[in-house]
Amino acid sequence: MIRLKSLNYNRLEIINARIRVRASIFVILLISTFTLHSCCKSNNGKKAYTPLSVVQKEKPSSQKLSQKKATPPPKTQKKKDLPLQPISYKIQKASINPKTRRLYGETSRLLAGLKLPKKSRFYKWSVKRTYGRYKKYSHDLWRLFQASNIRKIKRWRKVNLPKSHNTSVFYPFSGPDVINMMAFFPNAQDYIMFGLEKPGVIPKPDKLPYWKALSELWRLHQAMHSILHVNFFKTKKMARNLGSSTFSGITGIMMFFLAKLEYEVIDARKIWIDSKGQIVLSTDKRKRTDWIPGVEMSFQKSKNAPIQRIRYFSVNVKNPMLQVHKNFTHFLNRQKSFTTMIKSASYLLHYNSRYSRIRNLILNKSDSILQDDSGVPMGYFTASKWDLTYFGRYIRPIPFFAGRYQGVLRLNMAKHSKGLLPFSYGYAYKRGRSNLIYTNKIKR
Repeated sequence: MIRLKSLNYNRLEIINARIRVRASIFVILLISTFTLHSCCKSNNGKKAYTPLSVVQKEKPSSQKLSQKKATPPPKTQKKKDLPLQPISYKIQKASINPKTRRLYGETSRLLAGLKLPKKSRFYKWSVKRTYGRYKKYSHDLWRLFQASNIRKIKRWRKVNLPKSHNTSVFYPFSGPDVINMMAFFPNAQDYIMFGLEKPGVIPKPDKLPYWKALSELWRLHQAMHSILHVNFFKTKKMARNLGSSTFSGITGIMMFFLAKLEYEVIDARKIWIDSKGQIVLSTDKRKRTDWIPGVEMSFQKSKNAPIQRIRYFSVNVKNPMLQVHKNFTHFLNRQKSFTTMIKSASYLLHYNSRYSRIRNLILNKSDSILQDDSGVPMGYFTASKWDLTYFGRYIRPIPFFAGRYQGVLRLNMAKHSKGLLPFSYGYAYKRGRSNLIYTNKIKR
């Protein structure tokens, strides 16, 4: 009996609790409704507040329009792309930001596996054991395959090439091959290079965690494998290995080479050739199919040395494409005459129907040309316009380019060569098999 009473008592308690909760909810809703209604009206009856859910756009009355005429918003002028100076423009030291100079100098040394000062933002990385392995591998590979070849080129250059040449050097079909260009022509002010490969991004290891940066460093070395071993880039492998958003892009490889050659990279920026053939720094985020993308790097041999500049562009120079992208030829024609260097160019300039436009431009704009047999065919160097000097040995092209054999070149090389080359140059990269032709335009 006592148990039944307690059960009935508990049930009554539960029912009473439910009633109290419902009554409390009703009171809260009533108070909130009254408060909202009072907020919507002020003392004089005018509308003071309207919930966002019921806001509607009010149409302006004719009286308001007559009292105050609507003034149109000021037109915002679009930022115009500022054209840079022509290639002969001397870079002023004051134009280089000290912070930028330090950042790119340290970045290029990090990529090249070189010693970094203790004040460097990458110093803590440089003393890690894992980076030490990369540093040792980079040093050993460079010393084994490139350092001795560069020394031989420099010694040969001092004896066999003119001490003075144009302030501008043009290197078509170059890819990122800064090594050979700087070995033969270290004192030019401006260098123009191009290839099919995109410039890629400018490396910013300061924006990455250490493990990610280390991974990208090893990818960089993988992309450079062929040129470090045989002194030329294999086109198919290069297209496969080069990255567009990593250290292993064209820009990263060029920074690596400059640091290895003991230059200090002091600035790097993306550039474009616009539809008028002028260099611009783009502020327009829209893609422009007629603009030619590129990268520009400034560097120095020492702090007191003159500032030099490299510009690399990604462009297809087949005849039909140059007909579409006339801005590239406009850009080149605006420059003063230059010295042209051609190396391992896949014999593209031998094809009349495909590459005659760029070949004619090279012949017209160049005061001198240094090339191997893959460059301009011998038939285009007439004795009345060009003075030719032969170096090395020429038998025939490598089997892959067997159809590009030049009988005249073999005859002239055998008769007039000034001796075997002590270094590797071109596709016949084994010692004693390379060839070079130095052509100088006869001035009248």
